[in-house]
Amino acid sequence: MEDDRKTYESRVALYAMCASINSASLGLIIGNTAVVSSLLQQDLKLTGLEITLYQSATAFFSIFGAATVSLVMDPFGRRAAFAASSVLFIVGLGLSASATAYAQVMVGAALCGVACGMGNAIDPLYIAELSPRSARGKFVTYAEVAISLGAFVACVIGFCVVSALPKSSYNWRVITACAGVSPVSLLLCVAFVLPESPRWLAVNGRVDEARHVLSSALRLAPKHVEAILDDVANDASLLDSSSSSSRHGHGSDDPGGDNCAAAAAESDGRDDDDDDE
Repeated sequence: MEDDRKTYESRVALYAMCASINSASLGLIIGNTAVVSSLLQQDLKLTGLEITLYQSATAFFSIFGAATVSLVMDPFGRRAAFAASSVLFIVGLGLSASATAYAQVMVGAALCGVACGMGNAIDPLYIAELSPRSARGKFVTYAEVAISLGAFVACVIGFCVVSALPKSSYNWRVITACAGVSPVSLLLCVAFVLPESPRWLAVNGRVDEARHVLSSALRLAPKHVEAILDDVANDASLLDSSSSSSRHGHGSDDPGGDNCAAAAAESDGRDDDDDDE
């Protein structure tokens, strides 16, 4: 039992670290903006107002990313949201690094901001849906650590590039382009490493795929796989029951009571069977 738990948590740790690359991209953007602002202002001859708008663009447009990410992750899945945010990061950084005019810099910053908002919403959700309840808090903090780490790495990159190219007008472009390593890495993880959230799969009726992720990707024993799928089904039935009661304006004070009782009875039955065996 203890070995199974360690295996499960080690797999979750791997996927949590991969998912946190998205948060690292957010940190890189924060650090990159701080590092390149003065260099960008000198190269493009920007006014104080223009550079202030550039510095605030990421924070402002991240609002739209966080508000709209559900339009991607709910119908298309968590991996699709990771891919979408990574593409926006790459395009935004590419536009900014190759910019010859202020407007292009701002468009790039806006796209990066939207990507930051998406990443800040999807990362902890995905990690929580994979994690065991007892360790969920620990794994979700990976995303927060990644933000700070990304900002620190951006500062280190800026120091190294400016030290190597102190007089070049392209140094800020190199620093900005280096931040693209993070979203490219996440795209590779989405393609080859990260599984889809088993909870999202089960809620959307793809139970066999959810079972495969739980057993193959997370290495859970069959009895634990079925227990998790039962929990997801019970949660969904509770939500449906609550929604139905709200629409019709009647029902018991605890609309999910019957479902909870049935789930408890089923769980007791399973425990009795195990004891008999």
